[in-house]
Amino acid sequence: MRSRKNPTPPHLSLILPVYNEPHRLQAGLKLAVNYLKKQSYSWEVIVVDDGSTDTSTSNWWSGISRNSPEVKLIRTARNFGKGHAIRLGVAVGRGDYIIFSDIDFSVAITYLPQFLSALKKSDMAIGSRRLSASRITQHQPLLREYLGRGFTQLSNWILGLNHSDLTCGFKAFRSKPAKDLFSHQQLNRWAFDAEILFLAKKFHYRVTEIPVTWHNNPFTKVNLFKDTITSLISLAQIRLIHL
Repeated sequence: MRSRKNPTPPHLSLILPVYNEPHRLQAGLKLAVNYLKKQSYSWEVIVVDDGSTDTSTSNWWSGISRNSPEVKLIRTARNFGKGHAIRLGVAVGRGDYIIFSDIDFSVAITYLPQFLSALKKSDMAIGSRRLSASRITQHQPLLREYLGRGFTQLSNWILGLNHSDLTCGFKAFRSKPAKDLFSHQQLNRWAFDAEILFLAKKFHYRVTEIPVTWHNNPFTKVNLFKDTITSLISLAQIRLIHL
């Protein structure tokens, strides 16, 4: 990991997990940095490269690290999964508030003020595509959308939760709850969202759902059937792991 010492913790840590997506990384990181530079508070961006095998990602990174000292990079030796990548980012995040997002910003970064405001009274704030005030400007393929809804319903039933959307890729935390939750989180892949929310209930953390406008990215790396089956198996693992 490359970093520069700063004795004062930033107000915000933004974690961006990536895997073999140099073009989306360039666009997403530029968008994030340009937005954050306009804010009055201090910040850091932690990019977690989850074992990318393409050389263009590493070549492009060298210029960014020189020009934006607030941007830091963590690289893993191989691909472990999104849950593992975010766990690493949370572990090193120094901000009073810790937020993670997908690099394509299917939920716009301009939602940050709403999430930070929610954290004044809650420990965790999660984006939701399923509330009455939510909006989807580009839907997922119909089968994938139905499977996503089904996974949320099944997760709520098996894990004793009551959330409208578990897998929206924009979530925010106060620092202490984030460190606590991810220190207990063990699943490395797609069901980690459900695990975090299960742990939040177990440890009595307050969770607020925020309606968001969401735009589907057609170039998602989700393997529909494989990841759905894996996630369903993981729901049983969550109950067993955290007995």
